[in-house]
Amino acid sequence: MNENEKRAPLKSGRIVKALVVVAVVSYSLHSILTDSAAVDGFFDSGAGAEEEAAARHLLADPPKIRFEPPKFERFFPFNAVPESEGRCVTRQEILGISQGVRKLLEGNIRVLPRNGFLLGIVRHGGLLPNEHVDVDMGVVYTDLEPWIDKVGPKRTFHAAGFAFKLKPTEDYWVNWNGRDPIKKTLYPFLGVNIHRGDVNMHTNSIYPYHNGTFFYPFLSVKGLNHDAISMDKIRYNRKGGDLRIVNYDARVNQNNYKEGVQMGNVFDTKLDCFTEKQFYFTTIPVPCDYDVILTSTYGSNWNHVENRGELGQVEEGKETRFAAQAVSDKENENLLWGGPRPVCMP
Repeated sequence: MNENEKRAPLKSGRIVKALVVVAVVSYSLHSILTDSAAVDGFFDSGAGAEEEAAARHLLADPPKIRFEPPKFERFFPFNAVPESEGRCVTRQEILGISQGVRKLLEGNIRVLPRNGFLLGIVRHGGLLPNEHVDVDMGVVYTDLEPWIDKVGPKRTFHAAGFAFKLKPTEDYWVNWNGRDPIKKTLYPFLGVNIHRGDVNMHTNSIYPYHNGTFFYPFLSVKGLNHDAISMDKIRYNRKGGDLRIVNYDARVNQNNYKEGVQMGNVFDTKLDCFTEKQFYFTTIPVPCDYDVILTSTYGSNWNHVENRGELGQVEEGKETRFAAQAVSDKENENLLWGGPRPVCMP
């Protein structure tokens, strides 16, 4: 058992509340759903069998993904609340996310939970309970490279039963300008919208780095969340985190941090192994080396809950998202035992 996963046995008399909702409602998580107008209407029925078959031939050397049997050390309880209370997740969202990730992996396209979403799954068995965190998803850049020259002016293609739309790097990131730190050329895309049926995922690229490792760009916006996240990242690096200046492979610290320099969290893993983790009443595939990814992102103490201000709020020209602060040991215990963000009850 991983040291960060150790838990006390279930407390006697604890009531585990679970829910199987028969009625479902429309999606609400804006990270997993996108406005149809925003994707230029390309997500219509789209590709036929011939186009799909032709696309498969582009993957001359698909990634070799192995799946390890799941190891469930504990069951995470979860609660249900009326949908009218908000801050809950629907049964349809849960199933759509988990099934979508699994189907893409079966098609040799590595899509995976990242950042706060991965943290919530591993630490709570669902979405983080104390923050309004999006369904953060990453996609391995090299798995989509074969289609770059085939996408056409709309930058769209079909593969593994899904429709894809590639999006270039935006110009508002403080410490990411979209350039390959090794080849020094501009990456053709950062974001990727992935669609099938009722599932729309917005993902960002995870890029290859040195010696078979990968990195995820440090994405922050000045005046929105940059100041707080920068302080967090430097603190996490002092506790085992691995945010680096990727252009010359130096770990970030208080002395070498500088705005405008490309940075990213380095994941010392080949991302070639996946396993299932509890995700409410079902499971979802995550990288076998999830501890490596979480430690790089949040430091070695990622299992201790932290609080921060809400993202995206600005009052009087100042960010309302403040640097993360660890909760007390008692509150940490309560949050670890209290389950993830509740399931919506219709």
